[in-house]
Amino acid sequence: FLSEANSGGSKMFRFKGPVLAMALCSTCVCATTCAGEPAHASFQSELSSILDIAKSSKRVVMINAGSATFAGEVVQIMPDAVLLKSQQDYTYLIRVDRIDAIAWQAPSSANVSK
Repeated sequence: FLSEANSGGSKMFRFKGPVLAMALCSTCVCATTCAGEPAHASFQSELSSILDIAKSSKRVVMINAGSATFAGEVVQIMPDAVLLKSQQDYTYLIRVDRIDAIAWQAPSSANVSK
């Protein structure tokens, strides 16, 4: 999915093969930095719905949390975290309140608001 490269002391991630195509053709939900609570609540609601559908359909998601990007299949959804398993057998535990954006390729039958 991703290859890691160091460039002048900072880490860069490069997408490989089909993951890049998935990223370009996927549905993306991004958090807004508005002062209002409704935007945050709306994002959390949409995030929950996407994670549930991705888990049940065994789709790969890409999650941006802080300055890092994680790609993998949703294994478990907890109230405050999500567990991802990558193709390289890495397991990521990501706090839900730290997720800034999620990208995924929606199955044709997904019922996610647009």
